Amino acid sequence: MNYSLIPVTNRPLNAETPLPVLEEATTPTRLFYVRNHFDIPALDESTFQLRVDGAVDHPLALSLAEIKAIPSRTLRTAMECAGNGRIFMEPKPAGTPWELGAISVAEWTGAPLVDVLEMAGIDEAAVEVLFIGADNGIVEKKAIHYERSLPLNLALDPNILLIWAMNGETLTPEHGYPLRLFVPGWYGMASVKWLQQIRLIDVPFDGYHQTYHYVYWDDDYAPDGQPLRQMQVRALICSHDVGDRLPCAEVEIRGVAWSGYGEVTRVEISTRHNQWDEATVERALSPAATQRWIYRWHPRTPGEYTLCVRATDAEGNTQPIRHRSNRLGYGNNAVHSMSVMVVKE
Repeated sequence: MNYSLIPVTNRPLNAETPLPVLEEATTPTRLFYVRNHFDIPALDESTFQLRVDGAVDHPLALSLAEIKAIPSRTLRTAMECAGNGRIFMEPKPAGTPWELGAISVAEWTGAPLVDVLEMAGIDEAAVEVLFIGADNGIVEKKAIHYERSLPLNLALDPNILLIWAMNGETLTPEHGYPLRLFVPGWYGMASVKWLQQIRLIDVPFDGYHQTYHYVYWDDDYAPDGQPLRQMQVRALICSHDVGDRLPCAEVEIRGVAWSGYGEVTRVEISTRHNQWDEATVERALSPAATQRWIYRWHPRTPGEYTLCVRATDAEGNTQPIRHRSNRLGYGNNAVHSMSVMVVKE
């Protein structure tokens, strides 16, 4: 089937990946979900420079060619928007009305951030690393860039990359061309696109998209002000959709599961109220990648059924049954459910 991105908002551009596409090991770039806070900036790699300054010994201005000369790494892993599933929360929070397709998988290629930080020399006063994107706009009558920081000890993780290639090809403008940050296992807000500056700072960053957004407020589980980090454990049904008519015979139900906390160790399916059976789940091929699962179901009688799926990760995190509630609509990883109709052949 010829799939297309599912539009959510036009300006800024936000769009979802069709769930059946997630059964592929990697999501084609043209179908990778798009999350933007502002308009896409027009940048040119021939004039691009990444500035590295602040609490460093040697401020840098690196061309893309100089960054590409650093020994690179490639990781295949998932990225999910923190607002994925927001539309199902009650009461309805403000924000981009994502259903469940704000999740995709890519092969990311780039230079380890730690190598660039070591080139600059880290001053002993540094406590955080601030990442500044070229995208900008007006928020609450103030002009701002999209900016996020990481604690210095976390920023030194060799898996955090400065990305210039996605799925073996040059980044597209929608996904951060010519350079973006990638923080594996974390929600996508941490992976700053159109990266133009890295600044080491000696106090915690207090920016709009750090302190006031991408934190929990009035949440069911988390204390006020707790920042979002790792993707919550989640499983999705990808082989079927709401209202599908299925035969009264063996049916193969398939989907994917993932977690930013570690490998998914169990996926369970319910076809009857509060009765769960285990699906067969593939081992993770890389940290925070999606894992495919399969369940063979043989309904005995025609009628309407509700299919539910939930995942558990290596740290023991399991999806909740009911949808999460919080003011900004983040971290909703409730079980995926859908009604289907079983009919006589």
